[in-house]
Amino acid sequence: MCIGLKSFAKEVGIKFPISKHSGSQRKKIWNLERRFHCGVAGTCFTLVEMRRFCRKAQINTKGPVSDYELHTNFVTILGDSHAARPAAKYLDRKYKASQILASGLLPLRDVEKIKVPLLHRIFVRSV
Repeated sequence: MCIGLKSFAKEVGIKFPISKHSGSQRKKIWNLERRFHCGVAGTCFTLVEMRRFCRKAQINTKGPVSDYELHTNFVTILGDSHAARPAAKYLDRKYKASQILASGLLPLRDVEKIKVPLLHRIFVRSV
């Protein structure tokens, strides 16, 4: 189990017997094939978030920048290991509960212990 997940589980009071070496390492976003960056950008990030990360990468997003230009600039950022790190870190935080649920480490009934308001509303109300 990764150290981050282990400390997070301890923080919210979840106990589960998982070995330290279970599962495989997720690929970093910049290591994905470039053809997947467009889908990740369009699905996982809002235009406001894309604009913020373009600014962090010092890409000019002020003025008349169309949504398409913003998206293509952001897709370029996702392919650069240095520029994509803040966006990858943000994605890990934004989708932490989804990652835990998808990994099978946390039963759906324990979702309410995760302090991620949006996901709590989605999963707890659907149970």
